[in-house]
Amino acid sequence: MVFHFAGHAEQRPPSQGRAALYCGHAEDPDGAPLTTADIAGLRCRMAARVERARVLGMALDQDGVILPRLRPVEVARRGVILGLLGAMPLVVAALSIPQHSNREEFLSVISGLTGLFGAMLLVIGAGFWWASAGDIRRLRDWSTVTTQGAAITLIGPLFLRSGLFLLVFGAVAFGLHQLVATAPYGSWLHG
Repeated sequence: MVFHFAGHAEQRPPSQGRAALYCGHAEDPDGAPLTTADIAGLRCRMAARVERARVLGMALDQDGVILPRLRPVEVARRGVILGLLGAMPLVVAALSIPQHSNREEFLSVISGLTGLFGAMLLVIGAGFWWASAGDIRRLRDWSTVTTQGAAITLIGPLFLRSGLFLLVFGAVAFGLHQLVATAPYGSWLHG
């Protein structure tokens, strides 16, 4: 079996592996050719990634990125679900505050801060998503990033999901604040 890396061919007995791996980035960014140890390391990482993908039933493209690529709807759905799940401890924490004014203040501060930071992260994430142009990657694809510029392909979905998480979290805090503010005196919600 023959492996090709940047014009170099290497023989390997069939007992040590089944598939030939190709590395499209077979030179360092400074232009120096990779050493034999570098090539062996690339081969091992790629072989482990291909084997893990095969076991989990995932498809990989030529760069080793998990297919299908992320879509905004999937990222948004996960952000909303995480925001709703993250709001459960908020409800417990808010209801454990005994005084009504302290409970209202806590919820208003939480809803304001998370709403502000969530909106900022959402806009930044959407900008990075747009800048990535179709090459959107999961955090599990971190090992496929080969340049500093390619890191934005991971930041877009991360910021988008985090922004939606914070916006949903803030919306729940705001709704709970409104419920606490309008609760009748003496009720368990009023405090």
